[in-house]
Amino acid sequence: MYELQVLIAALGQIKRPNMFLWNLLVRATKERETAKFEVHTKNARRTMAPFVGKYSGGQFFEKDGFTINEFEPGKIMPKTVAHADDLLKQQFGQTQYGNYVSAEDRAVNQLVDELEELDTAITRTENWMLGKLMTTGVMPIVGKTVNRAITFGEANTEDLSGNDLWSDTTNSDPINYIKIKQLEVLKETGILIDSIVLGSDTATAFQNHPKVTEKLKYTSADVLRIEPRSLGDGAKFLGTIPELNVDIYVFVDWVINPETKEEEEIFPSKGILGVKKGSVVVNYGAIAQLNDAEENQIFIGNRIPKRWADKDNDVKYLRLGSAPLPVPDDARGWFYSAVLD
Repeated sequence: MYELQVLIAALGQIKRPNMFLWNLLVRATKERETAKFEVHTKNARRTMAPFVGKYSGGQFFEKDGFTINEFEPGKIMPKTVAHADDLLKQQFGQTQYGNYVSAEDRAVNQLVDELEELDTAITRTENWMLGKLMTTGVMPIVGKTVNRAITFGEANTEDLSGNDLWSDTTNSDPINYIKIKQLEVLKETGILIDSIVLGSDTATAFQNHPKVTEKLKYTSADVLRIEPRSLGDGAKFLGTIPELNVDIYVFVDWVINPETKEEEEIFPSKGILGVKKGSVVVNYGAIAQLNDAEENQIFIGNRIPKRWADKDNDVKYLRLGSAPLPVPDDARGWFYSAVLD
């Protein structure tokens, strides 16, 4: 029953978790035909076309720069074990006196459940990778046999201190800070930030800041609108700054790091992220593995299933592979700041 076609069909029945950062940032995905591939990251400038003299044949126009690097994404390959006799056992929630369920149906249900568990684990890792890229500029690729990092250049990150901290309600001004950072990114890259993501502590500091509450009391809705509503999956829409054409979100989520076995935030509670919606493309590297005929083959896709059997112990192994690489449109096209200590 674990033929490749069956595995792929079962994958089609899985509904992936709704990831806030992913939905906000990822514009498209690309499935590459090789494990290692070139990535073009733009380093935008704002070059103006030059004037020339009356009899000039023209002046060479230098295009915006691209950084071209070759990357090999880290492979994520969770696996599980399905014992043959498990298919004959009573499943959770199924009574011995209910409607008869054939062994084949139980096997299919189990297959979908196992693939969904593996797919969800990969999805969490993808979300974690995206969070690390956006908040540090670096994606760690760390496992039992790998320890490296991927970066696309120096990220626009900073840690505020002293009077600049949002906890200093006399000297700091959250809305003005967002305005300054939006202009900074626009000037450097030509990208207009349209979304602000706040960590949980940052959101509290923002909403309670006197200069924010003052605007809510004494200015029109054209300056600031706070209209909280839940988006699910740890995310909340907080409001809009119409003056800057920016939407504000709050995001809270955690994962269990498989290496440290400790819980860690996907998005830091004391941070603020300024981004443009749909400014990331996720590339998936090809994965080489044995096919059903036990021949080496290159598999292309965002999820690559594999099964094999240990006949001596009546054990079947099921693995789901993926090699994701989130790539931003511009290495400096967003900002992240720690605004609380």
